[in-house]
Amino acid sequence: MEVGEVRLDLFRENENFAEVAGCFFEEDFSPAAQTGFYLWDGCIELLHQLNGGLGEVIRGARVVELGTGTGLGGLVASAMGAHVLLTDLPSVVNDITKKNVDENSSGDAESSGAAGGEAKSEWEQPWAGARTLGKGTVTTMPLDWFKPVESQVDPASLNDPRAAKYIITTECVWLLELVEPFVSTVVE
Repeated sequence: MEVGEVRLDLFRENENFAEVAGCFFEEDFSPAAQTGFYLWDGCIELLHQLNGGLGEVIRGARVVELGTGTGLGGLVASAMGAHVLLTDLPSVVNDITKKNVDENSSGDAESSGAAGGEAKSEWEQPWAGARTLGKGTVTTMPLDWFKPVESQVDPASLNDPRAAKYIITTECVWLLELVEPFVSTVVE
């Protein structure tokens, strides 16, 4: 997939199953977590929205993607100029999201100048440890909606998803039991 001058290569279970199906024995494995390894139609719609004007709105801003799965939506947002924090359950982040970030990004955002000089506010700065991707930056963070956000923020990393200006997400709440924790995470 190409976004402007950026080519994105994506690991996902419905294409590279043998390479990414490692989370079955992890503590946070569930059928809901397993869906993070697939590319869903809602993500394709997000890509249309990003190309249709949303990309311009979020350019230069801090964005958190909840339930990122493969990370495609956030990777495209980053390529278009946003500073993106991709979040999902630890098993998903560790087994597929980080692979896709590593495959598609380059270098530390601070050392490459991707921070874009002096930022006007916290909402316009790259996340700590972010890597350059296209016109923006990207990094990952495990985030479990069933736990308070505050208890999952590593003070050393300085990455707190509550410091995002925008939230993006697609097809994350497909089970009734996910509605309350998802809403709690967004409100927190």
